[in-house]
Amino acid sequence: PTFDIEGIDAAHKLTILASLAFGIPLQFDRCYTEGISRIEPQDVTYAEEFGYRIKHLGVTRRADKGIELRVHPTLIPERRLIANVDDVMNAVLVKGDAVGPTLYYGAGAGSLPTASAVVADIIDVARTLTTDPAKAGPGDAPEERYAPPWERHYDKTFGTYTNVATWDPMDEEGLRVPKHRAFFFEDGKEVKGDFKGSSEAIIVDKAIEFFKASAADKTPFMATVWFYGPHTPTRAGKALRDLYPDEPIGRQHYLGAITSIDNEVGKIRASLKALGIENNTLIFFCSDNGPEGSGKFFPEYTPYNCVNFGNAGGFRGRKRYLYNGGVCVPAFAYWPGVIDKGRTVNDTVCTLDYLPTLATLLDYQMPDDRPIDGQSVLPLLQGKEWKRTAFIPFASNSHRLSPNAGILDGDYKFLSWTSCDKPDELYCLREDPAEKTNIAQLQPELAAKLKAKLDGWLASARHSYEKGDYPGYEQQGHWIPTAVTKADTK
Repeated sequence: PTFDIEGIDAAHKLTILASLAFGIPLQFDRCYTEGISRIEPQDVTYAEEFGYRIKHLGVTRRADKGIELRVHPTLIPERRLIANVDDVMNAVLVKGDAVGPTLYYGAGAGSLPTASAVVADIIDVARTLTTDPAKAGPGDAPEERYAPPWERHYDKTFGTYTNVATWDPMDEEGLRVPKHRAFFFEDGKEVKGDFKGSSEAIIVDKAIEFFKASAADKTPFMATVWFYGPHTPTRAGKALRDLYPDEPIGRQHYLGAITSIDNEVGKIRASLKALGIENNTLIFFCSDNGPEGSGKFFPEYTPYNCVNFGNAGGFRGRKRYLYNGGVCVPAFAYWPGVIDKGRTVNDTVCTLDYLPTLATLLDYQMPDDRPIDGQSVLPLLQGKEWKRTAFIPFASNSHRLSPNAGILDGDYKFLSWTSCDKPDELYCLREDPAEKTNIAQLQPELAAKLKAKLDGWLASARHSYEKGDYPGYEQQGHWIPTAVTKADTK
């Protein structure tokens, strides 16, 4: 009943219908979902007094900034057909350019409707089983997102083309398949095996093999180790869950998945030490975004709802927001003999700094004057005087409740709703890290200055996106909708 009451079932259906309607893959976890658990009897009474009915709707439409997906209670005039869909009946209202609005109405529960849906699913499963499962690997990934590391200049690779369960990845119970079906690939070829236990351990064991081979050949190396947890599908083994006996079962899985990451980072450090290369190896670690989900806890555990136990630490927003709750994450760097043990710094750095830092470390000069965001943090790591001079840019179209672009420049963060007419936002993070007070109108000159910087960066990034800066670059993804037009980038 939770899936019905909280709108989760409707969000699943809406995502599927929207994907079919618009002909593009859409992600369920990007659908705004609000249940009816907060609706009180007096809400229904008041609505009826004003001639409305409260209906739990799933709405999708093509907007200027992309495909809109949302599920929430809605006030519907009682004269509308859709307001009179009751009991087990469901309805889908489709508005076409030529035919206008059309309504499809039928039973959504009961023995025969359910049996019909089950038979349809069985037929789909039978079709899947008669195809080559290897072809359900990276070939099924949307071309715009298909960028496997074995085609991106890595010498050795091992992993999957999408996220898999964080424990027993081959076990498909409770998973959304085929999306989260586990196919492991090594150097671009599928690897068959009964992979069990921690998915982090599966990845790290392969990484350690690479460390050993490189150390044996006395070859310098760079390794990128991406952990699955605590992304969905989130699961943890019993021993990991038992570390947190007083927590709800969903939080046990969530914390267990994080503990698994901690264990595997420790295994990486131990392997480098055993190989005698620990003091000559720099380790960077950070999360990639803020916590997933809405933050609302569910009493029942599924591999997809326990991520709601993630906490943004008082920051505003969560994953996919450009507010601090979405982009501000913990990080550490480890380099024995160079970085003082236990040192904490409050300077702002970002993953854009990795490239210029490694270039400085290796004394590498870029081959041309291509634009490079970020700056080297090597002096900061070495404990020397360092000051950030490069602003940190942001651009995303992942959440309708978040601005689309922004920059962090010194103490100030400027955010812009580039695809609509919402007002710009300016925050002093030193005084207001939770981004509660928009001071754009109080400091219009500073806001205008930062907006000019942001517009300049967006124009430069758009030029790069359209193959203007990097030889051999293959354009991927979609550019965020902005007021910076193509003509502005010339």
